[in-house]
Amino acid sequence: MDAGFWYLHGKNSPMYLGAVLRVEPKVDGIGISAEELVELFAARRGRLAALTKKVWTPRFGIGFPHWVEDDEFDFAYHIVSEPEPFDQADELDVIVADFFVTHLDKDRPPWQIRLCHDTNGNTFILVKLHHALLDGGLGLEILAAVVDVGTSDDLHELSVPSMSAATKTPNPVDIALESVIDLVSGRIPAFLNLKKRFSEARNEPEGHLGAALGSLFAGTPCEISGALSDQREFRSVSFPLTVLSAHAKRINTTINNALLSIIAGAMTRYFQERGLDPIESLLALVPISLRGQGSENGEIASSKNRLTGMLVSLPTTTQSPLERLEMTTKAVVESRAIVDSLGAEVLHELGSLVATPLISMAVDLASDLSLFDSINPLFNLVVSNLSGVDFPLYLLGHRIDSIIPIGPLAEGSGLNITAYSYLDKMELGLLSCPRLVQDPDLLVESIIAELDEVERIQVTV
Repeated sequence: MDAGFWYLHGKNSPMYLGAVLRVEPKVDGIGISAEELVELFAARRGRLAALTKKVWTPRFGIGFPHWVEDDEFDFAYHIVSEPEPFDQADELDVIVADFFVTHLDKDRPPWQIRLCHDTNGNTFILVKLHHALLDGGLGLEILAAVVDVGTSDDLHELSVPSMSAATKTPNPVDIALESVIDLVSGRIPAFLNLKKRFSEARNEPEGHLGAALGSLFAGTPCEISGALSDQREFRSVSFPLTVLSAHAKRINTTINNALLSIIAGAMTRYFQERGLDPIESLLALVPISLRGQGSENGEIASSKNRLTGMLVSLPTTTQSPLERLEMTTKAVVESRAIVDSLGAEVLHELGSLVATPLISMAVDLASDLSLFDSINPLFNLVVSNLSGVDFPLYLLGHRIDSIIPIGPLAEGSGLNITAYSYLDKMELGLLSCPRLVQDPDLLVESIIAELDEVERIQVTV
């Protein structure tokens, strides 16, 4: 899966995820400098081994790429600072959008941190990492290696097991042998197994695999779907977490389902305000973490994506927030049943076929031909939800006021909404393509309006 994300990276669809951390100044009004952050990362390098790796790609793309140590690694190269402070909040939105659409050097570890400061002394830490390097779960583990739960600015190394070390660059003989083994024992069997599964699905279309195949390219063509441009827009929304929890309790469902139903309502408002034709439903890709609660063999798992995803139909025709919540919950249950029944084997087999340079070429060709302007999208938007902590975190003695997550866009889908709960707030990071989401400010207003209506609901038992 790591290799799949590496090759799905396109010139108009960079596979970067990350966050924006707003860090308060100390009493003296001084914020965090890039030099201080470099020193902290260097002191805690044992827990940040994933960040010192770069991607080594075998010739001809027959074998999988490898994570190898960067012999010239330097934290100072990856952690930089904007020279001048900014005045207005919308200036930060522009900085973040440009940051996440700018491609990283593929010959170095694929991540970067940029520090920005406003005129009030707040530090904004923009974190960008390639999806091949980690998923949201591992990203939170890396965050935990850097932040503290107190105000101490000590740079001590935490007394926890370090991440496993990366390998050195493989020699040509070993990689040639590995490529042959991979082809014979991996990709060819994966192709044959998938072919068999697809054949069975055609004979029994009512089965779970048949339903999953039937949902491919079943997204409704609409304004937020199509070929991506090389530009991005960024917005954020913050609101009390109690709004979601109270809404979820109305029908005894999950906070994630409540969030999805609110996004469904917000998109309904967005389309109505723009005078667009009503859409029966929007297809949302909802990532599902497969990462366990504990570490394996006493170690934090190194550089591995452990997630799957489900396609959820978000209702956009009903006018009642409570009805939307009920319909969304039902749709999630149905989608989750399909994912659970298929198991990890199908995902592994698909990953074995996707993890090839040919996919990268196909992504860029689809972009050049604007292919997704003329076909149904795989999904209309991505909605991801990460669980955070309800206590304050600190960085070098500075209190972290907010953590806004950001996820990537995939070809055909112009909107990614990623959520993270921190303290008593739910933070939403909205990354969009301006070619497809033409009024991101209206989208923010629509989310806020939907939240206001949800808070006013009176339920009669």
